Amino acid sequence: MARPGWLLATLVASALWVSGAGHALAADGFSSVAGRTLTSVRWSVDGALPVTRLEQETGWRAGAVLDPARWKALSEGVARTGAASGYLGARVTQLSFEDEGGKLAASVTVAAGEPCRLGRVDLYGVRAADSLAARRALGLDTGEPWSEEKVSAALSRLVNDLVAAGHPFAQARVKRLSVADGQADVEIAVLPGDSAVVDSVHLDGSHRTKPTVVKHALAGLQGEPYDPRRADEARTRLQHLGTFESVGEPRFELTSPGRGRLRYDVAEGRQSSFDGVVGYQGEGHALAGTARLQLENIAGTARRAELSWQGRGAGNADFLLSYREPFFFGLPIATGISFTQQLADSQYTRTDYDLGFEFTAGEGLALEVGLGGGRVVTDHGAVQRSNRQRTWAALRKESEGWRTSGSSGRRAAWRLELNTSQEFVRDHAVTGASAHDRIYSLGLGSQFAAPWSRRVARVGLSGGLRIADRQDLGTYDLYPLGGSESLRGYREHQFYASRFALLRLEHGWRLKDGDVFLFLDQALFDHPTGDLADSTGGSETRYRAGYGFGAWLPTSVGRAGLSLGWGRGDGPLDAKLHLTLKSQF
Repeated sequence: MARPGWLLATLVASALWVSGAGHALAADGFSSVAGRTLTSVRWSVDGALPVTRLEQETGWRAGAVLDPARWKALSEGVARTGAASGYLGARVTQLSFEDEGGKLAASVTVAAGEPCRLGRVDLYGVRAADSLAARRALGLDTGEPWSEEKVSAALSRLVNDLVAAGHPFAQARVKRLSVADGQADVEIAVLPGDSAVVDSVHLDGSHRTKPTVVKHALAGLQGEPYDPRRADEARTRLQHLGTFESVGEPRFELTSPGRGRLRYDVAEGRQSSFDGVVGYQGEGHALAGTARLQLENIAGTARRAELSWQGRGAGNADFLLSYREPFFFGLPIATGISFTQQLADSQYTRTDYDLGFEFTAGEGLALEVGLGGGRVVTDHGAVQRSNRQRTWAALRKESEGWRTSGSSGRRAAWRLELNTSQEFVRDHAVTGASAHDRIYSLGLGSQFAAPWSRRVARVGLSGGLRIADRQDLGTYDLYPLGGSESLRGYREHQFYASRFALLRLEHGWRLKDGDVFLFLDQALFDHPTGDLADSTGGSETRYRAGYGFGAWLPTSVGRAGLSLGWGRGDGPLDAKLHLTLKSQF
């Protein structure tokens, strides 16, 4: 990552590499071919120098015009190629041309010389008290084979350490390189530069987030010596607020000797949104619906809330209410609470609540841990009431493209989530007896979207596993499958499984700000064979595929989506139709 004050740690110019060992090409030889175009170049190399690298560094290949710059580049490019391969004496020993029928062919003979080893390394510009630390940062040992990449990396490490120590404009470069008898002695000049204190921190770009919230994320920067690691950590905290679509690399600018200003380029983040879905399920001629309201960056405080409802007809519905605070007592730990309820007609009612703490673990990476509980009340089966306590953890990673445009396919974007939980269960039977059990869950969800010429490709892969210590799982503990958000082409929650793998594929074509697409969803899962109210009926492995087509189209109130899907055994009139509206405000 480029940092303010990180100047290039350049090794040397090509003339310094050879230290007088190479011979300048004669000017009279150039005058005889000046302005001509090469039709071919034949390389004769005495040593382990790659011809492709010679062509790249010198530019001498078929089609090259022999102007003064190209003529000079031959000797310099040979020297650079040799240096990169450990031969500091590489040079052109012979150059000739053949002119046949207006075609100009060049023959270049190169001598690599003997491989070189690193000799003495001298540092200038470093205090005696700091020289040991500087040499440790370089990590160069006398006698090791010469490596341009290793020397360059050593200079970068040295500059990096100086910048981290509060010298944002530190420099390190090769001052002199002496080559003799296969040994290269290096003199390195170090210019630490002045340390600088951060006077102020600015966010460049329009945003609605309040200064007090930003100040929490940027704590520990103002009034302290500039430290790039702290600046990077603050950038990660800004991203983790969830209010910014993008946060640029920190830029440090000197405003006066020893003092400066730290800047971040930011772009406005996600807006509040409303999603509504209405679905028609040909089988059973039933309507289903979903409504989701998401409030982002409430009043500029980086707080977030969500309210959703999903109705599946015949008294089946799901409710969700969640709220997220960006800081936990001033600490950069996001805290969230959620309340969910599932109503399954006359079978059961399940209520859950959770408290989670989210930690920033890197750019786009978050770790969330939490605890919660729940209660299930059933009208059928052996269990009358079930009480739960649980602990859980989730690891999420998102690309910048996902935070910007999600799965729209306007840019390459991906998201990955891994979650696990442990639930302690106490079941109360109809007979009055009680039993204790423990349920373990492991889930994986990933999504990828990318533009492809004038097309869009989307891939989603998810899976889950849930097992109990002693008893079979009840219906309320199984994963639901089917519907617009899981296995399209089937009814909402048509299947229930203790383990499943789901693959969703879409291939679309762009239409201005929208797209039309074909989809294929495939699921492999373990499904109960008996009545869902009876957890002792056993299970069987099933494979189901849903297919169809859909479209996303822009409207005056947001994006409108339509999908039509069929599942196994469906006729033309048994399609599952879903109409979606996504609006931001």
